[in-house]
Amino acid sequence: MKRDQIIALFLAVFVAVYFSASFDLPRRWTGVSLPLLPALLVYAAVQFSVWGITIVAVAGGLWLDSYSAAPLGASTAALFATGYFLNRKREYVMHQLPFARVLLGLLVGALVPTLTLAVTLVNRTPAANPGTVIFRILICSLFTAILTPLVFRLFGRLHRTFTFRTAAEARFTTKALRR
Repeated sequence: MKRDQIIALFLAVFVAVYFSASFDLPRRWTGVSLPLLPALLVYAAVQFSVWGITIVAVAGGLWLDSYSAAPLGASTAALFATGYFLNRKREYVMHQLPFARVLLGLLVGALVPTLTLAVTLVNRTPAANPGTVIFRILICSLFTAILTPLVFRLFGRLHRTFTFRTAAEARFTTKALRR
């Protein structure tokens, strides 16, 4: 990973955790905060090496746990396990397709809260009834499925904006636009 990619990933994780913690509107309506971190994890697992997943999982998980009532490290373990598995199987996933990105977001959005709940239940008794927990996991997975293609589009646009293109690439693009 390059230095600018690491900085952009850290900033994106910080902004994602900040928005998840500060915006109360989704939490008031559905009982679930805005799950931007699992959507960012899908992007990091598909585009970067294990270091990208580690940045998202450790920094994002610890920051997210510091804002929530979960024990410190519960989200970190769930994020890293999910991201590592997805990173190891990324050759088998057609992540270029928008529909595949939605499905990956749906899967990760359901798996991360489930693993976080499993880690939390090791130390504590459940605080909510099972129907509420299943509803919240479903809402979180739907939000993540919607947000994952948007994260891919945002980072694709940032990459196109700040990446230097060679003269041959720029010439090919202008010829294609003339036709």
